[in-house]
Amino acid sequence: MGDLTPLQALALVDETERAVELTDLGIRALWSLDATSDRYHLPLQLLAQGIERLLKLTYVLGVLEATSQMPNSKELKDGFRHDLTKMLDAVVALAEADVDFTSRPAVVEDLAFVRTDEDLRSMLEILSDFGQQGRYHNLETLLNQSSRDRRPSPEEAWQRLEAEFLRRHPEWVNRIGTPEFTSGWYQALAGDVTEILQRFLRAICRMWTLGPLGDEGRRLTGTINRFLFLTDDRLRIPRHPTRDP
Repeated sequence: MGDLTPLQALALVDETERAVELTDLGIRALWSLDATSDRYHLPLQLLAQGIERLLKLTYVLGVLEATSQMPNSKELKDGFRHDLTKMLDAVVALAEADVDFTSRPAVVEDLAFVRTDEDLRSMLEILSDFGQQGRYHNLETLLNQSSRDRRPSPEEAWQRLEAEFLRRHPEWVNRIGTPEFTSGWYQALAGDVTEILQRFLRAICRMWTLGPLGDEGRRLTGTINRFLFLTDDRLRIPRHPTRDP
């Protein structure tokens, strides 16, 4: 495997820290939403940036371990743009090529989840749209005088996803219009979404330490431990900014 220069190694650490921090802040920002505060732009912005950075770093280190060369920035840009599902599929392909890594039962579960979970895929598609052009949706609407070609914003798409989650919880459907619904539904929803996102993030971070990213990934165990060491009983709960490491 090709060795990183000191400058590259420093850039890798900084970018990994940034990816983890943005994603963590995005998850916690989702928990700040409720029936009276539905400002989706900030959590979507944080999650789109954080997850894209983490997936690209995972791909870069995986290619470096496999070929002793890193892809250049043009290859990343032309190959993925901001398509998170495409990045995820490329990362999964690298992981599946590592026979020792995929022999672990937990990894088998991880890969099955990230490949097939429809809720995760829907979230990544919304975040991909946000990263590609959706973050400027309101500006485009302002400048485009015709409403005929208007497409749903990422915020609207996320609300539709929430509505789908709600349909799966008849106990909350029956409380619509009550104080219990106003105070409790968004916390229950945040738990569902957080569990999916953190299960996905844990699966990606395991690739850094158990297999296809080699020594460079393992050196950053302390940087990614925010998601790496999540236990199943903590998947529905965001990190507390003062109590949790």
